[in-house]
Amino acid sequence: MIIKQNLLFCLLLFCAFPIGCWSQEFPVNGSVISAKSNDPIPYANILAIDVKNDSLISAFAQTNELGEFELILKNRGLILEINQLGFKKRFISADSVQSGIIVKLYDKALELQEVVIKNTPPIRIKKDTTAYAIESFAEGNERNLEDVLKKLPGITVSDKGTISFNGKGIKKIMVEGDDFFSENYQLLSKNITPELIKSVEAIEHHNDEKLLRGIEKSDDVVLNLNFKKNFRASLFGNIEAGAGVKERYTTNATLFSFINGLKIGSITNLNNIGNDVINDTDFQSNIGLLDNQSTSTNSSRDISLPITNGEIYIPNIDKRRYLQNEAKLQALQLNTSVSDKLKLNMYGYYFADRNSMPFLSERTFLNEEQQLTITEDGKVLKRKREKMARIKLDYDLDSLSAISFTGILFRDSPSGSLNQTIRTNTMASDSVLSKDNQTSDLSYLNLSHIQRFSSSYALQTNLNYTSNNNAQHLLLSSPRYERMENFNSDELFQRFDLSQKNTSLAIKLLGAKKVHRFEVSGIYRNLNSNLNSSLNDYDSENFNNDISYRQNLLALHLQDNFSLAEKFDIKLSVPVIYESLLLNSDISKNTFFVNPSVSTSFKIKKANHIRVGATLTHTNPSPTDLYQNPIFSDYRSVVNKTNLLNTIKSFQYNLRYSYFTSSNYLRAVLYVSYRNQKSPYIVDLNVDELLNYINYLPSPLSNNFFNSNAEVNKFFYPLRSRIGIKGSLSSTQINRFQDNNVIAVNPVINHGAGLFIYTAFSGIVNLKCEANFRTTTLKDKLTNTAFETTVYNNKFNLLLDSLETLSSEIIYEQVFWPNLNSHFIDFKINYEPEESNFSFQLTGRNLLDTKQLSFDTFSSTQIDRNIYGIVPRMVYLGVSYNLGKSPKG
Repeated sequence: MIIKQNLLFCLLLFCAFPIGCWSQEFPVNGSVISAKSNDPIPYANILAIDVKNDSLISAFAQTNELGEFELILKNRGLILEINQLGFKKRFISADSVQSGIIVKLYDKALELQEVVIKNTPPIRIKKDTTAYAIESFAEGNERNLEDVLKKLPGITVSDKGTISFNGKGIKKIMVEGDDFFSENYQLLSKNITPELIKSVEAIEHHNDEKLLRGIEKSDDVVLNLNFKKNFRASLFGNIEAGAGVKERYTTNATLFSFINGLKIGSITNLNNIGNDVINDTDFQSNIGLLDNQSTSTNSSRDISLPITNGEIYIPNIDKRRYLQNEAKLQALQLNTSVSDKLKLNMYGYYFADRNSMPFLSERTFLNEEQQLTITEDGKVLKRKREKMARIKLDYDLDSLSAISFTGILFRDSPSGSLNQTIRTNTMASDSVLSKDNQTSDLSYLNLSHIQRFSSSYALQTNLNYTSNNNAQHLLLSSPRYERMENFNSDELFQRFDLSQKNTSLAIKLLGAKKVHRFEVSGIYRNLNSNLNSSLNDYDSENFNNDISYRQNLLALHLQDNFSLAEKFDIKLSVPVIYESLLLNSDISKNTFFVNPSVSTSFKIKKANHIRVGATLTHTNPSPTDLYQNPIFSDYRSVVNKTNLLNTIKSFQYNLRYSYFTSSNYLRAVLYVSYRNQKSPYIVDLNVDELLNYINYLPSPLSNNFFNSNAEVNKFFYPLRSRIGIKGSLSSTQINRFQDNNVIAVNPVINHGAGLFIYTAFSGIVNLKCEANFRTTTLKDKLTNTAFETTVYNNKFNLLLDSLETLSSEIIYEQVFWPNLNSHFIDFKINYEPEESNFSFQLTGRNLLDTKQLSFDTFSSTQIDRNIYGIVPRMVYLGVSYNLGKSPKG
């Protein structure tokens, strides 16, 4: 019995030995010190990593304030990782660790600098994506994303907010890969704060349709914004508010929420400090732009509404200098996956603004008999109101087919008034009051189906319907109208109405075969337009227009993208178009034409990218080219057109060259274009003291347009500074009639150059210097007179960052015209408390209280010399809060 018990005990001990062996715990203790100073390193991390089991962390500990630690290991064969911010990592085999071990960590400052240069460069290029690290370019004083984009090599932002990459306009801005606000991307670029953004990606050849990727080669360019990782909360963003002297105020809230596949973005902006929150949209009046078709098959000219009273715009000058505003914006975006197959994307916005500006203008009209000079002194007031709602549904029928629906409702209702005094060199002064208002309603529906047959072929079908209604009214009040023949009142009321309905169907077969990516499209489009206008209550046919216009289009579009070599691509497009035109049921025209285009793109040694293209287009008239009876477009301009169904032929040639190398961050961009217009509509202008009589007729002579822009800049990474030069040359020749005789005018020539230096290095002082000039020249044949003017625009920013929490900026700008020299001084002071999500800004603009700004324009018919009133001195205090950000971030 005793033997059996001993055997049983031995058997249990034998069986239990391996279990007890593997479950044995091994305590490890020691301390972590600095190799340089031998001081203890508190709060260092000690990780026990099981390299045999997918590098799982088996145990974890952290040193105390004395640098001591204790770790319990449950098995052998582990690796200990010891790390702390600012020191190099250490890796030690746990099996060799003895109790009381002392681990020395070495300083990592030099290595960190090397890692930044090697692994996170300011610009990274991978295939069609160019990524910019924002922190390498931002100085910390940027008001919105647009201000940062202006500093990124290869990206340009126009005065009106249009963004281009390497000379090509972008289609939209995405947020973390999702479409936000679609083509209305200025809602983001003008309102989102750079504080949220980690990087900006410029993506060429982007295709929204995932089923067409790999088959269709898109020419679209988009930007994608990546948020900083420390902005990761259910609700995050930036909230700003401020107030200042003379009842100035500003409020801006840009908020995002990403929860379980639901992405919401909200933008709210209220301000009267001149901040532009959204630029004028232009698709509401151009019915063809939403048709989702190739522009080469859009054979009709864009409509041009006649009443354009008191537009306020000065190129190359910040609008905050000259526009008094009262802006209101609310925009909301929602993206979600309703199910595995159904995705919803929708957004809407409401925008309102009120702009005012005093002005003094001297207009000289170029006539063979005499030069008439008119002086206008007054104040313009413009109101804008826009409402828009857009919804898009994408449904995957299966893995190879999908349908999508897009619906848009848009209303634009601007209005304005112009109160001025008129003087001429031949008669006494007159007072004029003009009031205008407009309503444009647009409805757009699109249904699309994509069927992918294989990895090489797909079929896309698009059905579109667009309805656009425009109504314009202009009320004119002045004693001058009583002196005119045919009028017996001091008030004139001009009414203009245009309605259009457009239906189109497009079926497109896409294929990819070896080096070819081809498309074969069939398109049908029907456009019905009605135009009506009247003046006061006159029933006379001399003042009324009643036009019906019908267009039916059939097109066969052939396109091929093919590669002759790895770095050499050719795109050939041949739309064959038949169009039937019917005006007022009695004037008809049938046209058949081809609009071919060819472009080639090739790379030389990776750094050089050249694209050359040529296009021939034929364009038929729009309804606003065809009314014959007069329409008052402003207080002294009467416009009428012709009912001739004229076809304009245009040849255009483009060259775009870009160079960039990531080894020395040198970038060069050159863009050249030339366009020749045959049989265009040109002006026959006759002027007297009371009215301008403007008639548009087809020209037997060609118009010519030439434009070129070049820029070379280099980014010095160690200094985080960019230096560049730029230049431009353009020539515009638009011929004209005089007394029914066509005149080949001399072109208006513009040339200019600029130099800029931007710094963003880690130091007390940073600079932003810009010096630009532009010269405009015109030698008028009619009056045998030469006109020339040069404007200089110099800007100097000094950014002082003397304290970690306090920074300031001083801005000096000079705008010098021959007849007026304007100086501006602004300042910004920014305070950001440590480990706080709050920041405070004190801003002052136009401290010199400059009163006026000059701006001159030349054309083949008139010379305008303008002086505009400036927004008076402004000082305001603002507070900003970053919501959802880790204070340590």
